[in-house]
Amino acid sequence: GGAKPFQLAAGVVTYSGNGGEREVQISETSTARVNLAGDAVHDTGAGYTITEALTGLAAALRGEAGAPTMAAALTQIEGAREHLAGQTSEAGERSSRIRLAGERIAATRLNAVSERSQVEDADYLETATELKRAETRMQAALQVGARSMQTTLLDYLR
Repeated sequence: GGAKPFQLAAGVVTYSGNGGEREVQISETSTARVNLAGDAVHDTGAGYTITEALTGLAAALRGEAGAPTMAAALTQIEGAREHLAGQTSEAGERSSRIRLAGERIAATRLNAVSERSQVEDADYLETATELKRAETRMQAALQVGARSMQTTLLDYLR
């Protein structure tokens, strides 16, 4: 198996997961990110990580020596919660952009199919009309030819 994204050693949790973001093509000129970088989610940006806030709260609850005060631990937990809410909002925005792009692509496909159908139908109608005209011209030519070549039994006997 691969390396685990979180490692606990001597009471300290370290993150060694993927920090990359993936993008998908949503138009000929645009891409959209589909995920959040794991390290950006883990690090609150306030000088501590989510796991540090949790381990600090656990240490404060146990009354360990050197543990943050309960108030400090709860402040970090609240900061971590707000950070996660912001990351969740960002993930929702990305999801919404991708969904809207998908709807635009589906609408564009539908329009293209509709326009192609109209073009093909127009060609079919034009072809059918031209075929009918050719048939009428051929019948007229056959009638003229039949009249000019009419022979009777008397004409044949002469």
